[in-house]
Amino acid sequence: LTQDFPFPGAPPTTPTFNFNKARQSPALDMLSESISSVFPNLSGPEKYSLKKVVRNISGAFQTSFGDWTVGVGIEEQLSEIREQVGLSPLKSEFGRRFLAYKELVRPHVIMDTFSKKTYEHNEDFFF
Repeated sequence: LTQDFPFPGAPPTTPTFNFNKARQSPALDMLSESISSVFPNLSGPEKYSLKKVVRNISGAFQTSFGDWTVGVGIEEQLSEIREQVGLSPLKSEFGRRFLAYKELVRPHVIMDTFSKKTYEHNEDFFF
């Protein structure tokens, strides 16, 4: 995923705008909601620890995927979480396309996993 998009056989992508939340991760939405509700009430050391965890995770994300010519799709959510703990947002390229998260990951299946849905086939749990 380090060549210019689109190319033959490339995974589906979305344009730069996040139409119909096509790049939203339900798990990151839940994390963001949790952080926004508890962060103001945390002690100084707890805030520092959470900030360090967010910095390490988002830094690893940036290191792993920063060279791709297409965005993973969850950059906006990671930026929002960084801002909630007092860090600067991630820098992403203007005009960049993003992987179509909803088509590739199928977040509705992930949410069903969170709701303890029973699956008919073992492989449905992972996709």
